[in-house]
Amino acid sequence: MQLDRTRIAVRERDYADLLDLSLIVSRGHAWALFRLWFFGVIPVFIFQWVLCFIVLDIDAEWSFYTFEEYMGEDFLLDYGAFWVGTSILLTPLALAPMTIYLGQATFSEDPSVTQAFKSFVPCIFQLFVLQTMFRILLMVACCLPVLFLMMGFPHINEIILLERNSWGGTLTRIQKFHGQNFGLVFLRSIEEGIIFFVFLLPAGWFSLLMVRNLFFNQWEWLDPGLTLGLYFELPILLWVVTGFFTVVRFLGYLDLRIRSEGWEIELQMRAEAQRLEQRFV
Repeated sequence: MQLDRTRIAVRERDYADLLDLSLIVSRGHAWALFRLWFFGVIPVFIFQWVLCFIVLDIDAEWSFYTFEEYMGEDFLLDYGAFWVGTSILLTPLALAPMTIYLGQATFSEDPSVTQAFKSFVPCIFQLFVLQTMFRILLMVACCLPVLFLMMGFPHINEIILLERNSWGGTLTRIQKFHGQNFGLVFLRSIEEGIIFFVFLLPAGWFSLLMVRNLFFNQWEWLDPGLTLGLYFELPILLWVVTGFFTVVRFLGYLDLRIRSEGWEIELQMRAEAQRLEQRFV
């Protein structure tokens, strides 16, 4: 591994550049990222469905053609809030192997999907406590919405999965890293939220709706086809967009390290130290 020969050019980027680079990285590693996304999301998706039936009290004997009784405005709001909230809470665990893989792909020409899953196992407990349990406790104790908690500390996953500190080191690192970059982190979180909820989710939803209506010739909003969309298309679309922003967030983490820590200089120094060590050993 050549630390000074990264697969991604090490330089500062604005948020638009990060979005553009995320598309390029996603395309270049599409098959590997899809496998990591699929095997990470599927068990979480099943868990969400079980929880959804329990929390929203949906009759287990529903069918697509008898779901109209649940189509009231209150139910739709509760349904949307449930999927958005649980997806945000569970994303750090479900998509963590993607972050590890991207870390490998930054330095290696042959990153491994299998190794990404293996490297994820030792981090599960720390990730679960800090990313899921701690946020749930804050939400319950302080009545803070989950979106607010995401905006303040968006790079906890990268710190836990890539830096591999002890518990005390991780907490110190999280506070220091986000504290010294708070303004930029907060601004990028707002931009991410706007793009996520105002552009990508509606665009993806209307695109799926258009394709389904063209195939099944169902053009009414409250027809059985929309019921199918609520049950499957909307949650899957939510996870697809979340997967893309996992790539964006990883690249944002690299950018913040470059801006605040002179990471490119550190990599050059470490690479030279490795070469000197190999020369004299």
